[in-house]
Amino acid sequence: MRTQKLIYFAGMTAMWVSSSLLIWGMVPNISFLHSLAIGACVTPTDPVLSNSIVKGKFADKNIPKDLQKIIIAESGANDGLGYPFLFLALYLIKYVGEGGAGQPGGARLAMGDWFGETWGYTILLSVIYGATVGWIAKELLHWAEERKYVDRESFLVFAITLAVSKPFITKPIFEDFPLLQPF
Repeated sequence: MRTQKLIYFAGMTAMWVSSSLLIWGMVPNISFLHSLAIGACVTPTDPVLSNSIVKGKFADKNIPKDLQKIIIAESGANDGLGYPFLFLALYLIKYVGEGGAGQPGGARLAMGDWFGETWGYTILLSVIYGATVGWIAKELLHWAEERKYVDRESFLVFAITLAVSKPFITKPIFEDFPLLQPF
């Protein structure tokens, strides 16, 4: 767990800053705030890519199980952890802009919105929603399996149905945040 925290917070922050600096240095006429937004989009690793590293015969023989678990957990969690970086950059662009030419409020309002709306409302509400729906889905699936309404082969269909129905369930909650709809 300590290794994961180090990867999540220190590692992702370093990757975000270094990616942003690289973009800022290589792309002509781009502001640093815009490079922060782009850096937040490219910082998270792709779970599909990490899955190809830790699954298969080669991985089973050559990569320790503990390391496989760390890589899988990191790749799954860091997509969600890239979200606050993106919105920090977007709020700074909105309120600070180019030399203070953004909307009135400045960095103080940008940080307030970032903590209040991004962390307090969007992320916290998403965690509560995900934990609640996940627990209810687990209980329903366990109940259906005990009564022989569903067998093990149908578990994948249950997960797909839950994933497909999620946007319809969350639409009223996250209507003001269309970026969350696909996630």
